[in-house]
Amino acid sequence: MSTIQKLARPGVLGALLAVSVAGNLFLGGVLAGRVGARAMQPPPFEREVDARLGFIPEARRMELRRHLLPPLAEMRRHHREMHALRKALAEELAREPPRRTQVERQLATLRERNAALQQRLHRRFVDTVLALPAAERRAMMDALLQPPRGGGGPRHFEGRIQRSGTPDADAPDASVPATPPAPPPPVPDAG
Repeated sequence: MSTIQKLARPGVLGALLAVSVAGNLFLGGVLAGRVGARAMQPPPFEREVDARLGFIPEARRMELRRHLLPPLAEMRRHHREMHALRKALAEELAREPPRRTQVERQLATLRERNAALQQRLHRRFVDTVLALPAAERRAMMDALLQPPRGGGGPRHFEGRIQRSGTPDADAPDASVPATPPAPPPPVPDAG
């Protein structure tokens, strides 16, 4: 009996159909979950903005959110660019020997791109806040000064950030020397 004849039997065809349906349902569920997840629950940064603006009525909050947050396409483009830059930097650092000028140039590019995004975000924030009436502006500043809601994030103590379950970053640690070791002496030129 050939393989085709074995596969053509009703029991085998039924099993293959069941596996195919299950696979399609699984992949359809994954796709629907990815598409629907954002609609059901926005990303953490957007949730934090909504939580901080909770004192404002829903319609006004959505309007402010549109002004505060950059378009999703812009953020995705920025994340793709930054990923490509970090990947190029990692490749350069992994090569033997890494070129110092190239590494420094790539790090400078990363800093410049992050600074440019931060400047755009700050400009959007200032434009939005200055457009608010004084009472809403005051309430927004009060909300921004409140500690973040929910658990699992960084803990703020006296202006320092401390991760849950870790010692204070400013506390002295006996395992870390107070001063870094001196750099090795330069190698004399053989010429």
